[in-house]
Amino acid sequence: MWAVGRYDLGLTEKEWARALPWELGELLKRKRAAEDAEDLRAAAAICWLLAPWMREGRQALEPQDIFPHLARTVRRMNVESAFDLAKKKPETK
Repeated sequence: MWAVGRYDLGLTEKEWARALPWELGELLKRKRAAEDAEDLRAAAAICWLLAPWMREGRQALEPQDIFPHLARTVRRMNVESAFDLAKKKPETK
């Protein structure tokens, strides 16, 4: 618990000593949610960048194809429709 509080959550020694176990758990949930949001943004960008090179008829990549752990995040956030742009191939000249 000490390593999680001090290193993963960045708490000072005093903050860690005063934190209750449930508070540490809630802080850890928020940290994981923030990390998932970062991964989601990166995966969306990757999907969009790869879209022009996808073969015709092949299903477009989804963020959870890049980072499988995002499947639960996408379901929880209900953001599947946010990736319509990633599924469309950019127009080429």
